[in-house]
Amino acid sequence: MTMKQFKTALGFSLILVTFHSYATSLQNQNISKSCVSVESEKDKKSRLQRGEERVDIFVGLNSFTAYDEGFRQKMKSVPVKEIMPYSFTSIGIIAASMQTVFPVLQLALCNEEYAINNKCNYERNIHGGRLISMETEWKSDTQYTMTQYVTNAETGAKRIKLIVSSELPNYWNGNMTLFNEDGSKAEVSWSRSDDGTEYYQGRSLGGTDISSITFTEYPNCSAEVTYVKNDVKITANWTLVDEKTTGNFLYCNQKGCHNGHW
Repeated sequence: MTMKQFKTALGFSLILVTFHSYATSLQNQNISKSCVSVESEKDKKSRLQRGEERVDIFVGLNSFTAYDEGFRQKMKSVPVKEIMPYSFTSIGIIAASMQTVFPVLQLALCNEEYAINNKCNYERNIHGGRLISMETEWKSDTQYTMTQYVTNAETGAKRIKLIVSSELPNYWNGNMTLFNEDGSKAEVSWSRSDDGTEYYQGRSLGGTDISSITFTEYPNCSAEVTYVKNDVKITANWTLVDEKTTGNFLYCNQKGCHNGHW
């Protein structure tokens, strides 16, 4: 396992622990299933030993990494001189998939437990002698808007770090804005339709890097994604056939565009 994979696994482990209290309520809901990532037998055994159920929260681009055998087989047959667009496309799609981890960790700051205990209005000390405080307004019993502030312990300076609007317990719809100290910001919005189709849009503004991600993933695990990072743009779409994705992509940079399929 690489360090990158370890960090990803750690992030998802934290998510499962944080949202374990949702399992019982989710089991009783008549909900349309989205495309949920494949769970290995080892992970399943470990989860069951902890007495946890799989939870269905937020949105995600799961199918490309969950059913990657088709793309990996194609990579083995691509001539060396043509392999770079495939490699970069794979990296871009995986990066788009991983972008959904950070918003979920921020959403954990207002879960059902916090909502019951303090309506998601509380303070917490963090590293560097700083204090974060959450101030939350409720539009209904489940819909809320939370503003997170960071206060410097030495100067007393207070700034807005995050504004998020969503709904408990699943966070299937919402938007989030993260404000950085350099004046740049990141905006994310997401939604999930009644049939389980998931939509996600994210972009960075005002910084040195220009990036954006848009994807739609359907309950049958077909998907469409656009990933932009500075001068690189990747568009791809795929369907799921016999537990493998098959699809097309277009990879573009300053030197031109390359298309491919798998």
